[in-house]
Amino acid sequence: MLVVDGPPTDTCHLARFPAVPFFYEKLSQTGIVLLDDAARVDEAEAVNRWTKGYPDLKPVPYLVAEKGVAVLRKE
Repeated sequence: MLVVDGPPTDTCHLARFPAVPFFYEKLSQTGIVLLDDAARVDEAEAVNRWTKGYPDLKPVPYLVAEKGVAVLRKE
């Protein structure tokens, strides 16, 4: 499981995006990625790029949270 909850958005554009490219090979074949604050613009774009770049990462519905939590499951 990869939990992405930083760095802060004001660090740089798409600050959280590098997490999946960096850790992708460490995920098991049924690994899960959780991204906090997924309702924000940069985080939504990161999820979009992750699912395009890693077609086996499939989004599942957002969890109920103040700013959204994206859940991607490796299939």
